[in-house]
Amino acid sequence: MSTHAPTASTVIPNESSSSSAGRALMIGAGGLVLTAIGAVVAPDKHGLVLSYLVGITFWVAITIGMLMLVLIHHIFDASWSVVLRRQYEHWMTSFKWLFVLFLPLLILAWVHPGFVWPWMDLGHDLHGHGTVGTDVLYLKKASFLNLNMFTGMTLAFFVSWIWLTARLRKASFTQDGDGDAKWTFMNRKTAALGLPIGALTLTFASIYWVKSLEYH
Repeated sequence: MSTHAPTASTVIPNESSSSSAGRALMIGAGGLVLTAIGAVVAPDKHGLVLSYLVGITFWVAITIGMLMLVLIHHIFDASWSVVLRRQYEHWMTSFKWLFVLFLPLLILAWVHPGFVWPWMDLGHDLHGHGTVGTDVLYLKKASFLNLNMFTGMTLAFFVSWIWLTARLRKASFTQDGDGDAKWTFMNRKTAALGLPIGALTLTFASIYWVKSLEYH
């Protein structure tokens, strides 16, 4: 019985795929330019920023979904998913670009606290019910909901996802070259560690980025 594990076929980019990627990049860049223009001229800048947040979290959620599927496939030693898994591995490299796209929100949180997440501004008015800084419900959560914690946790989320992706891809692509089963075992270990990391980070990311918009 061969000791070589199943490997995915290396996808060799051709001229057509390269041109499609180039067009997609131009469309994405154009969308970012229009967003930047909208941020300057739009009368409802808060609504625009919230829409941007929705867009980022939408694509982060899809990418995390692919990461979790790859981890699940490895933990169950699923050989049928080899070809499908390679497509997920390609997609998962977008974590670093999603982090770059999230940076404007992070910078805005420091430059204009409370503009996106109201609890970041302790002086934010709660519609006639005092301010965030005097709200007992916020004070009970202040050790969790504060700008430093938000920033540190956001960085930790992306570092975790990028690190897991790098480990999975390194083993997968290296195995394409040597066919050594040790890379399969490496990815099983990564999956065993990555599943709880993925579950915790996606849960806390959704709480920090979305649920905390209404921290009550």
